[in-house]
Amino acid sequence: MPDPTSDPSSVTRVVPAEVHGAVSADALAAQLKEELAERWRQGDRPLAEELLTQHPQLWSQPEAALELIYEEICQRRAHEQPSESADFQRRFPQWGEQVKELFDKPPAATPPPARRGLPQVGEMLDEFQLVAELGRGAQGCVYLATQPDLADRAVVLKVTPCDGREHLSLARLQHTYIVPLYFVRDDPDRNLRILCMPYFGGTTLAALLQTLQDIPPAERTGQHLLDALNRAQASAPLSVPARGPARQLLARASYVQALCWIGSCLADALQYAHERGLVHMDLKPSNILLTADAQPMLLDFHLAHAPIRPDGPQPAGIGGTPAYMPPEQRVVLAAICARKPPPVGLDGRADLFSLGAVLYQALGGSVPVGPQSPPLSAINPQVSCGLSDIIRKCVAPDPRDRYPDAAALAADLHRHRTHQPLAGVPNRSLRERWQKWRQRRPFDLAFVLILVTVLGAAGAAGVGLVNHWGQMTGQASRQLEAGQEALRKGDHGEAVRAFRAGLELAESVPAPARRRLTRELEDHLRRAVAGQAEAAREQLAGELHRAVDQLRFVYAAPVHSDRDLRKLEARCRALWEQRGRVRERTGGADAPQVRADLLDLAILWADLHTRLSADGPAARRTALQVLAEAEELFGPSHALYRERSVHAAALGQADAAAAAAQRARELPPKTAWEHYAAGLALLRRHAPLTPPAEDAGLPALGQPLAELWACAEAAAAFERALALQPQALWPNLYHALCAYRLGRYDDAVSALSVCIGAVPEHAGFFYNRALAYATLGRPDHALADYDHAARLDPTRPIPRAAVLYNLAVAHWERGDRAAALTSLELALKDQPDHRPARALLHYLRRHP
Repeated sequence: MPDPTSDPSSVTRVVPAEVHGAVSADALAAQLKEELAERWRQGDRPLAEELLTQHPQLWSQPEAALELIYEEICQRRAHEQPSESADFQRRFPQWGEQVKELFDKPPAATPPPARRGLPQVGEMLDEFQLVAELGRGAQGCVYLATQPDLADRAVVLKVTPCDGREHLSLARLQHTYIVPLYFVRDDPDRNLRILCMPYFGGTTLAALLQTLQDIPPAERTGQHLLDALNRAQASAPLSVPARGPARQLLARASYVQALCWIGSCLADALQYAHERGLVHMDLKPSNILLTADAQPMLLDFHLAHAPIRPDGPQPAGIGGTPAYMPPEQRVVLAAICARKPPPVGLDGRADLFSLGAVLYQALGGSVPVGPQSPPLSAINPQVSCGLSDIIRKCVAPDPRDRYPDAAALAADLHRHRTHQPLAGVPNRSLRERWQKWRQRRPFDLAFVLILVTVLGAAGAAGVGLVNHWGQMTGQASRQLEAGQEALRKGDHGEAVRAFRAGLELAESVPAPARRRLTRELEDHLRRAVAGQAEAAREQLAGELHRAVDQLRFVYAAPVHSDRDLRKLEARCRALWEQRGRVRERTGGADAPQVRADLLDLAILWADLHTRLSADGPAARRTALQVLAEAEELFGPSHALYRERSVHAAALGQADAAAAAAQRARELPPKTAWEHYAAGLALLRRHAPLTPPAEDAGLPALGQPLAELWACAEAAAAFERALALQPQALWPNLYHALCAYRLGRYDDAVSALSVCIGAVPEHAGFFYNRALAYATLGRPDHALADYDHAARLDPTRPIPRAAVLYNLAVAHWERGDRAAALTSLELALKDQPDHRPARALLHYLRRHP
């Protein structure tokens, strides 16, 4: 699971002195000392000369080199390893006397291996039981845990200091080949942040390569990878299911094919992250997970950063691992250490270099990779010229010479694995091109040879006919290949066109080949036509889901103008009137998502129609009719019965209202949306929230609620919604509002942090978190959030007085009268008519 050394301090921040002369030898030595110490803490045992060899300019700088040698001596002492003066003098004869003097220096203080404040295995951390420690870094720890409240499901908890931003990166990423984030929670008292992620079992690529090191890369197979994965899983503290198509693929594939498949999956994940403005910055084998079912996944986004431009804002700092770091990342690191603007840019092509270095190492090469590194085809005979060129293009020193994006790299790796011509690099080897052609079309050569022999015996008269048949065969085969390629890309319309053109050409092909071609073309045509129909259904269902999801989002927002609500109601009406056509074209009841979308559409429209209609009783009767039609079409639903009970009660139909309420109790909410809608209904009817105009359309934490019991019941409903969909925006916001009103200020901060991760540009979320921090008595956090909200929306006045008043109350409750008076005076200076602040100030002055 996640890399145990994934906190920021475990990643080497190296700035090479050879880059533009930006860093002195002393600075480079200091950086290398940090790297050597960290690698010893992680269990690696590097020698000083290993790092000196990577940076040969230090051999001519004795003072800097001796600093690095002394660091190895200190690490050996700290880890009870042999450290004899004579041994070091033999290793470094040019500095014999100086090395001898190093052993007379007092040992340097080394930090204890244990981190204070971190929980121990066996403890409960919130609602989680810590089962095992998966790994430890310089500042954090990764645990395997179970969640008793949710059927003891296995999760991974990454515990780090609160100053990291990895959760904000992971919150934006939901991809098959990226380990997702369930939720994040802060423990301010211990300055700890808990990141909860699913547990998939398996182990890292680094561990697998270490296990296979005794087998030469040219002799490895995909089964070797699978066996190593099974051994790792057998020793895991908890077992997870180990089956699936990925394991079958590894069992059948060669080692080279397996690595190409893993590389293409990771490139797909990188493309997804790059499209969302994130560069991983630290791709290496220990940050690549192979799950128990052999699925590759990217780990550890704590160093992820937006692309850096030379003319853009200067980053506060970045990191990386030297062996996998591209040259431009080193240049940017050097500039940051020198406090200068980056002279070059840094974008997603840096991750392509790192991925190329990982594949180069896994296939037999060594890192770091440089211009003098031999091509892989010269190291491993199983690596073809084409694959060697792909990886060479990835690790080109100049980013402009690499693939333009990760999608292009993924496509070429897929082409190589499926014996297709490469698009990003020249297909230089005629032998490789011939072998790929034979793999793609294994029967064509035998057929052509037999045909030529027979026709040759028939005489020269048949040469023209043979040529014609050969041309038709080739053209029909090319149409077959074109259709297959279109199917792979999901272009079913183009695939249908190609297969039909191939069938027309196949009519002019001789009988043996015609039967084979026709059968293949017809089979593929049937699949393409079915795929085309399925794609049309999925497209329509997707359009419906996006439309209803947008309605859910807008409906959930607490403030609307009357004009906006009427537009929303008209759109609901139009969609509902087309329900028959939509069900017919999307599979109707056989499509669960379509059923859920149309059911929610009925509920949303019924509610909006009632709220906007001038004739209340008539509108409620229409709403009941719509809900009855929805139940007939889609079956029972908690939300449907709850809404029916409300409308029937408003019409005075007590028996019908009671019956609907009873059915709602018998059929509890199942989906996150139903739980959320139930909580929102409680607030709207018993504890209404009226957002202040100055807060960008969001309710503020501090406003009063009419009924505390309704707030508590609503909070429970929102918690159930978040258990099913932890990253949902609106349930988190309303959960924060209820938690604040109930005095659960830490929960309010955690929920608002998720909102900020989902929509970091919204000033209202930062303002509300500022209020919660203020109530907790954390002025630095409160004012920082307030200032950030003001920067995000400078045109809208956001009341700073409310934050300062909350701070004053917190200081007063803690007995700090002077701090409370100061906060109140600042609040009144910002807003002289703030009556609660004026009243408290008057009280404190009269009661010293």
